[in-house]
Amino acid sequence: MYVPAMNMSGSLTANRRPPAHRVKKIILFFTGLLISIILLECLLALFPEYRLDNMVFGYEMTGKVVKHQRRYFRSSKLFGVELIPNADLNINSFGMYDKECALEKPENTSRILVLGDSTTCFNKWPDLLEEKLNMDGNFEVLNCAVNGWELYNYYLYLKHKGLGFDPDIVLVAFCLNDIPYWNSVKTVFLFGSGRRIGYYTLDINGEYQPSLTLKINPFLFSRSRLYRLLILMYYNLRKENREESAMGVLQQMKQMAGDRLYAVVFPYLKLPEDYSEKDWQEYQDTIGHLKAAEIPFLDLKGLFEQYGEGISDFRFKPEDHVHFNEKGNRIQSEAIYSWLKKQISK
Repeated sequence: MYVPAMNMSGSLTANRRPPAHRVKKIILFFTGLLISIILLECLLALFPEYRLDNMVFGYEMTGKVVKHQRRYFRSSKLFGVELIPNADLNINSFGMYDKECALEKPENTSRILVLGDSTTCFNKWPDLLEEKLNMDGNFEVLNCAVNGWELYNYYLYLKHKGLGFDPDIVLVAFCLNDIPYWNSVKTVFLFGSGRRIGYYTLDINGEYQPSLTLKINPFLFSRSRLYRLLILMYYNLRKENREESAMGVLQQMKQMAGDRLYAVVFPYLKLPEDYSEKDWQEYQDTIGHLKAAEIPFLDLKGLFEQYGEGISDFRFKPEDHVHFNEKGNRIQSEAIYSWLKKQISK
């Protein structure tokens, strides 16, 4: 039974209740918000870069482990992330996804050092390249690529480790976002209990240091692509734009390796008309920087575009326009082999 309430003056007033239309608006608002979040999650599922295993390298989160990443990768104060030496039968004692090798170059052998990211690390094109080169001579191709690496990682590896292998050729395999976004967040590294994320960037002295500035919710981070996207947006908005320094890094690599430095540019596996404005800008920035730094390079974009709609047949997965399958690896290796032979003959 409804009982009137006594106000301060002693008069009877009705209990204040929110009007029905206000309750309905609140319900509709939160229902719409929930539906929007679900739709965004479904939309982001189409983009492989927001998958957890593409963003996280080997750390525990709320008791769960990204198993294959943790088994193969570890954090590195110098490189951000690196392969664990001998963590797998295919990972050698130097942390390369390659056969075992010696630091000292074998006699009468030409050694090619390959640097790259996930488009190279677990792919077969360096092995196929070595097979083709050895039909005409004695070559050793060392695959030093690591998932998530970009321009500055290549520079650091060349400076601190790569040149120690005395390579005759240093071949850098560039994905289109390696140079334009060389100092922005592409990969999240989890630390400790998994409640903090960090990225590696230049400090005021030009050293590569981890930056830990934000606590995260491990539950949301492990389950929500939208949450992971917001985290990356937050970091990228806060970072200083150092795009102009990419040229300086390339020039330092050129100075260290001299005429031994070459590059290959891996395109996106889509037709020109399907390139977004951002895709085109990345491509132009990559080609422009390499030309300005006077680094000889092979651009594979035209090679794959000649297949027309069949370009999608070279994708590792149907929705993945970045990584190549075995068929694509074979075509890559053949093109790189022919181009390198011409460079070697010079």
